Amino acid sequence: MKILRDSMPQIRDSHPLSASEVATLLRLMPLLIWWGEREIALSLEVYLLQQPRAWGLETLSKTVPESELLTASLKPEILRQGDALKQVRERLAAESPAHPCGELAATVEAAWRSGQLPSQQLGRGIKLLLTQGDRASAEGLLQLAAAHQSEKGMFPESAFSERHCLTGLLEMASAWFMAGDLKAGEAAYGAFLQSKGHKNFFGTVPAEKGGFSPLLRAATFLETLRDRVVCTFEATAPRFPTQIAADDGRFKIVDDLVAQYRPKVVADIGCGKGRFIKLLKERHPEIEAYAVDLSTTMLGELPASIHASPGTLLNNGLPDGLADLVFCVEALEHAVNIQAGVRELSRITSPTGRLLILDKDVRKLGSLQICDWEQWFGKETMTGWMEDHGFRVKVLDQIDHGGISGTDGLFLAWVGERKAHGQPAPLLKGTTHASA
Repeated sequence: MKILRDSMPQIRDSHPLSASEVATLLRLMPLLIWWGEREIALSLEVYLLQQPRAWGLETLSKTVPESELLTASLKPEILRQGDALKQVRERLAAESPAHPCGELAATVEAAWRSGQLPSQQLGRGIKLLLTQGDRASAEGLLQLAAAHQSEKGMFPESAFSERHCLTGLLEMASAWFMAGDLKAGEAAYGAFLQSKGHKNFFGTVPAEKGGFSPLLRAATFLETLRDRVVCTFEATAPRFPTQIAADDGRFKIVDDLVAQYRPKVVADIGCGKGRFIKLLKERHPEIEAYAVDLSTTMLGELPASIHASPGTLLNNGLPDGLADLVFCVEALEHAVNIQAGVRELSRITSPTGRLLILDKDVRKLGSLQICDWEQWFGKETMTGWMEDHGFRVKVLDQIDHGGISGTDGLFLAWVGERKAHGQPAPLLKGTTHASA
């Protein structure tokens, strides 16, 4: 993310842009929104639309033109950015007509078999087919690709090459993740991390012949990590619990907030199978309940009485100031861009609303096996982030969970109240919370 942010001034100083530079920026915008950098993405939209001439994407002479995949990836139903990039999508549709899926699949297969197609374009072609809904053709190409993946997960730069391309390796990992093949995707992703050149991958000097710029390399990595996170949660959805006990200390905090403040609209962000919001709706049927998760599989567990929609911790798709109570339980740890996650939760909290973040204390890191992207945070750090968004914060500790005493110190809860017109909000009741 630092590479993307630091590159923005240089991008805006580039005049005029070439077709490949335009394609790079178009690829970045939906990715920036997904990772919580919406304002940067929108500034790029303004910059692109100010270009004095056509983008020239038709001059890109690749088997899988960047503009084709971008046209698909900018659809609002794919990344839930609503109308944020509407004008860009309209211009892309006018300048870059869609490639028929059948023709694309045949062209990609023939080019790969002949050794003329780089592995990164094979991966992007498969991703385009998946995005356009042609899963059968994509899976056929993935079966073809599987024969070229080594036992250690590496992938060649072309069908007859003995060389390895790190960009192609990431693109193929991304394709496997998009297709739901967690095992093959993890093998390729792990091979990237174990490769000798991966530490130089983001450097200014190309680590491989014909490599992309650091900016495009960063985008490729972030796309792969995005697809890895989504694939992991979809693949592990059966393991997630569907219910929580009413006397669990974590639920009691949420339940007490509803009982005390009587919010009309409540939103559970990163809801999983909705065990908190479902029980909350049962106990307080008068609330209007919203739930968001990136796993459509897990959202399928929610009843019709709850407004459930796909979204992420960094781009939840809900309107500004929607909810009187927003809560996020054991989910923000997965956001990667944690501060942007706090900003997004704050965005949907009403001017007089409350925000609850309940997660694991960084001091207990190492006590549980976790995903390598997961981050825990400390009492003061999260308090500071919430205060930056206008909340007065109380921290609750000693939280019982799943029949385990809260004296283990695993969980902390940050309860934020909006400051009214710059004046201190009323103090919250209590500083600790342990169920009987």
